[in-house]
Amino acid sequence: MIVARRNKIFSVHGGAEEHILTLPVGFLANIFLWSRLISRVFRLGVYRATSFGDSYFFCINRKLYSFNKKTNHLKEEFGFAKGHGPLSFCDGKGLHQFDDTLYFGEYFSDDKLDRIRILKRSLLGEWVTCFTFEEGTINHIHSLIPDKVNNCIWILTGDFGTAAAIYRAADNFRQVELIIQGRQKYRACVAFPYEGGLIYATDTQFEKNSIRRLYKGPAGWLSEKLYEVNGPVVYGCELRDYYMFSTTVEPGDSKSSFLATLLDREKGPGIILNQVEIVALKKSNHALLEVLVDIKDLWPSRLCQFGSAIFVGNSIENNNVHAYFTATQIYEGRSKLIDLDSRQTTD
Repeated sequence: MIVARRNKIFSVHGGAEEHILTLPVGFLANIFLWSRLISRVFRLGVYRATSFGDSYFFCINRKLYSFNKKTNHLKEEFGFAKGHGPLSFCDGKGLHQFDDTLYFGEYFSDDKLDRIRILKRSLLGEWVTCFTFEEGTINHIHSLIPDKVNNCIWILTGDFGTAAAIYRAADNFRQVELIIQGRQKYRACVAFPYEGGLIYATDTQFEKNSIRRLYKGPAGWLSEKLYEVNGPVVYGCELRDYYMFSTTVEPGDSKSSFLATLLDREKGPGIILNQVEIVALKKSNHALLEVLVDIKDLWPSRLCQFGSAIFVGNSIENNNVHAYFTATQIYEGRSKLIDLDSRQTTD
């Protein structure tokens, strides 16, 4: 497993750590990274990462770096004018009529519904635009979901009104079709393709959240609720026999002043209990398993990050996965190994 601690990257194998590289940050950021709480406030450290081909990719300090595992070459590839980087990356390898490369959608706070792009990495390591949502369409892109069953990439967008939507792209984004839009039950970050549609979970702090099935009926696309969950689902992963979902704890509407909004400790109205929950949906019979619960810590969510659990990649060969916790009382800043075969969790 590859892990980030502050701005340092390590390889962990059999309990032993090997330092791989140190990502560049400014002088003050290098000092602040030693404080977990300050790092949370300023969103320091590695924001998002992935592996593709011979390289690792890291988002840190509003920049995207690649590190070639064979040559040990670190390269700054992209600077984010807004936000800290994408919420997730999409691997297009093996998708019919798509390039075998990485894709991401722009993700940042956007109340004005600016033009939002989907970008892909060229063979030269340059990031080029492959599709643009015109101004007034969406706030940002939550996820791009590769679908080898249906030969497409699903586009999950947010956040409000018609911007909460699910699109489907084909032929290298030359064809982008609106599937469903306009309600919070279509607002999602996590989805898993199946024959004919998607299994997905909603991501809204204002209404009750659920795991749902998107499919095409005789009269068009339909979204069916399978299970209600505790809160918005921002992170998920696929295991051999399960789809994994984690719920977040985040605030609701803004308060009367900027300071009151920043220090707000109330949970959003769509969150049932003030806790992060991990659940697993079994593929064979769609039974839902409760896996792990951790209560949100006392720090305000807007200032010190939402309560969350992030999964470390997918693991379709087994039913084990690591989950990393932020802003919770028990596991804050720690990784837990979840073994669904034995229903155990370990550090």
